[in-house]
Amino acid sequence: MSTNKVWLAHYPEYIAKELSIPTKSIPEMFNETVDHYPNHSCLSFYGKKNTYKEVQSAVNRFASALQKNGIQKGDRVAIMLPNCPQYVISYYGILTVGGIVTQINPMSVERELKELLNDSGTETIVVLNSLYPTVKPLIEETNLRKIIVVNLTGTEEYYGEGVPFGTFLQSGDQELQSILMKMLQFFNIRVEQLDVQKESC
Repeated sequence: MSTNKVWLAHYPEYIAKELSIPTKSIPEMFNETVDHYPNHSCLSFYGKKNTYKEVQSAVNRFASALQKNGIQKGDRVAIMLPNCPQYVISYYGILTVGGIVTQINPMSVERELKELLNDSGTETIVVLNSLYPTVKPLIEETNLRKIIVVNLTGTEEYYGEGVPFGTFLQSGDQELQSILMKMLQFFNIRVEQLDVQKESC
């Protein structure tokens, strides 16, 4: 079989025929972006914006909290969230400590969720509060030992087996306390027009 890349002859001159892929991790690329654009907007969610530096602060604190809870390199941490700031913070926080992100569709039913958790060996999950009732019963049927619950209204409710995202975030080490508080205010958005029920995720 021919290995000639005949299609390259049809590329316009302004398209490179070879790509240089950096040998960097995703957290490294994120931190480089923070270094270059610390005060640029990184997240915009329902009119609230936060800079790369502010998001980095929250990511580092989340990563620290994961380590305090025993998460090590290679451990699976599931995210069961819609598009929201907490997803971004969780994603980069997990990768920062060397964890593996297990992405779970928020539309998954309990049976599907159980299979995904058992197959991946996930012990920690970040989940939307409206989906918490689906996750809670699986503690006894899976390896789950930590449930971090996200409430897009910013309120700190009691979830029994789950810990509120803001509470978990504050358990991590981070010098920039003022930035953390601004991030928590960022989460306290108005959601009158946002349907956070499972069917809309």
